[in-house]
Amino acid sequence: MSPSFLEAFVNGEQIYQKQLKKLQEKCGYVYEKLNHLSAVKISKNYPVFFFDTNKIADYLYKNNVLITSFYYPASAEKINRIVLNANHTKKQLDSLIDCILQFKI
Repeated sequence: MSPSFLEAFVNGEQIYQKQLKKLQEKCGYVYEKLNHLSAVKISKNYPVFFFDTNKIADYLYKNNVLITSFYYPASAEKINRIVLNANHTKKQLDSLIDCILQFKI
């Protein structure tokens, strides 16, 4: 590891910790709003959550929300997932939550 990389890494620790805290708060917020939905596989401590239905990707796309939706090589079903990040705003999260809650599963 180069000295300059190590210095940047060490000096960035406060930034990493701040972003991690923000991400954890956002994960908890979304979890509290969606964990009651049986079609949503969500964890309070993990920034990725999954849907059992393939129709969610098209529905969210029509509502200006882009998620990852793909096939694994050995799977007949698409994997539909949403990935949260620390920089999503509360407005963005509320918009996402509203769309999911309005979706007819």
